[in-house]
Amino acid sequence: MKEKNLMVVVTGGVSGMGRKVVDMLVAQRHNVIFSARDAALGEDVARTLNGGSHVPRAHSIPCDLSSFASIREFANEISRRTSSIDILINNAGVMEHEAKESVDGIELDAAVNYFAPFLLTHLLLSLFRRGPSARIVNVTSTMHREGHLDLASFGDISSFNRYRSYADSKLALMFFTRSLAEKISVDQINAIAVHPGVIGTDMTMKNVARMNPIARIVFSHTIRSSKYGAQNIVDAALSPAYNGRSGIYIEEKRVTEPSQFVLDSRLATDLYSKSARVVGIAA
Repeated sequence: MKEKNLMVVVTGGVSGMGRKVVDMLVAQRHNVIFSARDAALGEDVARTLNGGSHVPRAHSIPCDLSSFASIREFANEISRRTSSIDILINNAGVMEHEAKESVDGIELDAAVNYFAPFLLTHLLLSLFRRGPSARIVNVTSTMHREGHLDLASFGDISSFNRYRSYADSKLALMFFTRSLAEKISVDQINAIAVHPGVIGTDMTMKNVARMNPIARIVFSHTIRSSKYGAQNIVDAALSPAYNGRSGIYIEEKRVTEPSQFVLDSRLATDLYSKSARVVGIAA
């Protein structure tokens, strides 16, 4: 039986699939704190979901996930609002069409899709309520299989490639999920990676529009709704079937093996060490 009244943190909960995730969690009577790049829009979403309830369940906190300083403030504000959390869903992601750099000097795909979850997760670990429901869900992509992580250039804007940079950021997130699972195994917290499907979000459709006509037609037939993707994420976060199965990768609704690159333990260790240095935490 699924528990009720869990405290869940979701990144990117204002629109698209993230908004659907927040909707579903609130409907199931969980308490949700979600990040919003636009503070006013975040508050509007929270008001809509709470509907004037005397016991509001949706709470928005402003955060720019491309900024380490903003992520730290987001984590600090969460700790001011709650003494414990049960689930963290690292949902937010970007796929840039041209080279862009974060305020911290990191290529934007790497900054938002990988370094942001890496930093936020570590900042929130001490708040986790240990037990079967404690779970960190990293939303990745099957495109991680196209990644070929080169630590020397990862996160460097000079090596930007529209598809490769995105794939590398999702491969790095897969590495992080496995490494994290090993590091927190004694803490009764499960780390899980999930590919929710090829979802028709604004990000996806912008990329589809840039494909050649034949590829666009073929790819369009694989696209699923935001509701479908959100349900897969919520299942990864809440299903008792995944209790005690830390480190697994769920592709839509099926547990499967990730890219063989993820088995490279030396690369995993080196990536973890580099990431800790980049975001400014102890390895």
